[in-house]
Amino acid sequence: MYVGQGPMFIIKSDNRVVTFGSASWKDVALENVREFIEIEKEIRLDYPSFDCFSNNLNRTLENESREESLAYIRKELSNQAL
Repeated sequence: MYVGQGPMFIIKSDNRVVTFGSASWKDVALENVREFIEIEKEIRLDYPSFDCFSNNLNRTLENESREESLAYIRKELSNQAL
């Protein structure tokens, strides 16, 4: 059982701070951050202001493949634009 603050990462390119819950392992959290950044880069080609960490999408993406994640995010963003 873990108590206290979980891992925190700073994305140096834009000084964002990404935090995880206390039950998150550092290695798993770092892998998630890297994956989210890659997904965010692809989404920003169509939606330049997209921020993967400001939305609640990261909770739903943890158990999906990259292709499913990209399709889901694009669908959600296109629905928001309508």
